[in-house]
Amino acid sequence: DTAVAEGIQKGLHSIGRKLGRLHALRVFRDKTDLAASPSLWAKLTEALDKSRYLVVVLSPNSASSEWVNKEIDYWLAHRGRNNLVLVMADGTLIWDDTHGAFNPQNSTAAPPALATPDALGTEPIYIDVSQDNPWDIQNPVFRDKLTDIAAPIHGKPKYEPASEDLREQQRFRRFRRLAITGLAVLLVTAIAAASVAFIQRREAIQQRNEAIHQRNSGIARGLVCLLYT
Repeated sequence: DTAVAEGIQKGLHSIGRKLGRLHALRVFRDKTDLAASPSLWAKLTEALDKSRYLVVVLSPNSASSEWVNKEIDYWLAHRGRNNLVLVMADGTLIWDDTHGAFNPQNSTAAPPALATPDALGTEPIYIDVSQDNPWDIQNPVFRDKLTDIAAPIHGKPKYEPASEDLREQQRFRRFRRLAITGLAVLLVTAIAAASVAFIQRREAIQQRNEAIHQRNSGIARGLVCLLYT
């Protein structure tokens, strides 16, 4: 699910970002080999403890991942059900209102931690991006869904970051147009200067050649005059 996770991370970095800032939000995404480090779990729990929100990408892959399940279980045990954002990238999610969890038999995208009775209590809102492949933030539909994720993290209603994001995109486009125009002007100026320099150099060479020719002609005339006097 790397492509989905990368798209979400880029979106959270971008949406709500002010001009001149690198990222709108700091997003931790583990990209290492989960089996490579014996201290990995300590690093993951440290990142979880420092985070205000946990965004979980749900799919059959994550449903079968021991690490994803452990992280969700840790979050629910230490932080509760608040600030848990679910994003479905693939598979199915069927809610079981009787048990307050996703149905473990029919929900192919739900890890065991979300399918345990009373795991969540009430049905959570989740963002379905399964049809948004390749999860490019330039896609307006996918970007709108990412705004649904970013808005509560920023502590704002959706229309505010959406409006801010639109203004920042327009500002960035204006800045880009100005930059391109400036580069074009510099390029034209450089070409014009090079052309003038070329013409001046050609004229200087021509003048030098004429001066040499005149000098040689004068010498030749002097020699002729010398020979005949």
